[in-house]
Amino acid sequence: MIISSNPSANNLEFEELLNRTTTKLELVSSANPQFYLGRTWDDFETDVHEAMNRAALGGSFDGSIELLSGRDFPDIVANKLYGVEVKSIKTHGWKTLGGSVNESTRAQDLARIYLMFGKLSKPVQFRWRKYDECLSAVKVTHSPRYEIDWKQKR
Repeated sequence: MIISSNPSANNLEFEELLNRTTTKLELVSSANPQFYLGRTWDDFETDVHEAMNRAALGGSFDGSIELLSGRDFPDIVANKLYGVEVKSIKTHGWKTLGGSVNESTRAQDLARIYLMFGKLSKPVQFRWRKYDECLSAVKVTHSPRYEIDWKQKR
């Protein structure tokens, strides 16, 4: 499940990149409050990828951020060490379904996977957190999937 350790990974440096990414997303939202309200989930994945690339300029993650998207897990990989699963919701809550519990499309050898979550309704908000800290249950749709609950406490 989603957790691994890699001695060459620097979680704090990557988490700072996620902070800068969130700030970049918030700047776009402040300048154009309607922009994210019309975005689809795949538009938002692209937005996060672009914001991460801008936030990474000049740092150790510069040029290493790859958008996998589609059926791959997670959606974004940086330095082949960190993954970011991008989720968005158009309602006022902070719950959604995540990926399959069998993780058959998971990128290998990642140090840690994070969740970047966009609440694309008024007021638009963005948050990131370690993916495993947000998992609250397993729900069955067409296959067993993780339920993501931002308010889940670990």
